[in-house]
Amino acid sequence: MKESVLKVCHNCFGSCLRDEPWQDLGFPRRPKHGAVFQRFRTAWKVTLEKLILREMLALFTTAHVRAGVIAENDLDDVVNVFANGWGTVTDLFHTLDFSSAGEAAHDLRASVGAYVNADPGEWPRILIQRLGTTGLPDQRLSAGLIARSVIFTANVEAMVTVLRREVGKL
Repeated sequence: MKESVLKVCHNCFGSCLRDEPWQDLGFPRRPKHGAVFQRFRTAWKVTLEKLILREMLALFTTAHVRAGVIAENDLDDVVNVFANGWGTVTDLFHTLDFSSAGEAAHDLRASVGAYVNADPGEWPRILIQRLGTTGLPDQRLSAGLIARSVIFTANVEAMVTVLRREVGKL
């Protein structure tokens, strides 16, 4: 496994664990609920948070591809780490709420591919569509996610510039 692939995976997961990207989408902070507590929460909210986590991973990965940190042909390796884990960390697909590593790899490949092949101006539309935002039971949350998706994706686009500077591509 290439060192650059593992570094990208680490950076993407690390970014998802920070509060800032979640705040961009209107959350006060990153949701942190243990498995036991999840059972007492509204199922659609738990599902939405898992979907957001997946899309964050996809967009952060896209930023690394767009910046030239990794090549597009390394995406399968990145997706495989996201789905299967690496070293002592295994079965990451459970964390992302997939039933299998194969399902995780297929979905994440499709998600990353959608963003990589689209103009950054289309990212908010893709994000809203993939999250199913318009079908949420909470209309206020739905409207907030739609509006805030523009802020989040703009920050991901800005991340591309920062990453390019780090790898000396500017």
